[in-house]
Amino acid sequence: MDPAKIFEAFQIQNTFENPDEQWLTAFLAAEINMLIHTDFQKLLHILYRLDIDENQLKQRLRDKEDAGRLMAEMILEREKQKAISRDSFKNFSDQANAEKW
Repeated sequence: MDPAKIFEAFQIQNTFENPDEQWLTAFLAAEINMLIHTDFQKLLHILYRLDIDENQLKQRLRDKEDAGRLMAEMILEREKQKAISRDSFKNFSDQANAEKW
C-alpha cells in the first residue's frame, strides 16, 4: 500500500516517513471527521477518487458510530486491494512478456 496516493487525494503534503497503519488510520479519521463538518462535498469527491464503494459505505455506517474511523479503515483496505491487484497484474504482464520472442 502506498500512503502517498492517499495523501495526494486529501491534498496533504506527505512529510511522514513510513507511517504505520494504526497512525495512518487515526490521522485519516481526524481529517475525515474535519471534512464531514467543513467540506462534505470534498470528502465525497475524495471517496470517489479513491474508489470507495458507496453502497458498502452506507451499509457499514449503519453499524458504526465513528464515521471518520470507518471511512479511514475502508480507504486503507481499498488501497491494499488495489496494491495486490497491481502486483498480480504486473506479475502476469512480466510472464507474458517473458514468453515473447
